[in-house]
Amino acid sequence: MGDHQANGDIESAVKELKRQMRAIRAQLEAKLKQHNVEFKGLDEKDPILTWIPTFAGDVIARYRRGTGGKTPWERETGRQWNKQAQVFCAKVRIKEAVERQGVPKRDWEARMVPVRYVGHHKRTASVMGLAPEGVKLGSGVSRLPEQQRWTLEGWSELEGLPWDLKPGAGDAPIAVQGAGEPFPVLV
Repeated sequence: MGDHQANGDIESAVKELKRQMRAIRAQLEAKLKQHNVEFKGLDEKDPILTWIPTFAGDVIARYRRGTGGKTPWERETGRQWNKQAQVFCAKVRIKEAVERQGVPKRDWEARMVPVRYVGHHKRTASVMGLAPEGVKLGSGVSRLPEQQRWTLEGWSELEGLPWDLKPGAGDAPIAVQGAGEPFPVLV
């Protein structure tokens, strides 16, 4: 601890992650400037920026091959990542994952919803996208034409942070364990 020379592999990994994060942000800003003349750059408080570190780490783990010819994902799971690569924060349509217990089939409703792509869920590999209602999970992606992917329409309404997937859902009861009580009590 405190000896940077002893942490060479970790220091190299941090440097590589920061490099990837800068590249993703530069690409995003370039795409937005190319299609929106009024765009002046991302604000430092933009919620999109909080998704870049996770996305950058996923890109390195799933696509960058090491000296043995395998990606970190392949070394960890024993199989290749088989999902199609998407551009960070591009506007896409996803087939939203919905629970169907007791709910009739949605034959007449739109099945694809517009979102800003922010990655894949680590455990389920579901597609994740930002929408005004928060993060949406889906099972499939449909790309939009290039000129529609990079509009700023609805940008300021996007919500959802990596640690707060459903904004406003914090109103749920809090479990409190009292002294001598075997089970938590909802407050």
